[in-house]
Amino acid sequence: MIISLAEVFPVEVRATGMSLVYALGVAIFGGFGQFIVTWLIAATGSPIAPAWYVMACCAATLLALRGTPETARTNLL
Repeated sequence: MIISLAEVFPVEVRATGMSLVYALGVAIFGGFGQFIVTWLIAATGSPIAPAWYVMACCAATLLALRGTPETARTNLL
């Protein structure tokens, strides 16, 4: 995953781009995850609501990966 993330950004902004994407992802999905899961359980009354949250995050990740260009034979510099 780290290699794929690095390939998305140009060399000039690679470190900044990677750190921002990582920090925002951790803050949004990791930091607010407990609140979202607690709200989902309270709203639905289902104890398996966290599984739906995880599946939704996986689906969003797969959609994002489909939009990532292939860089197998291109110069990244």
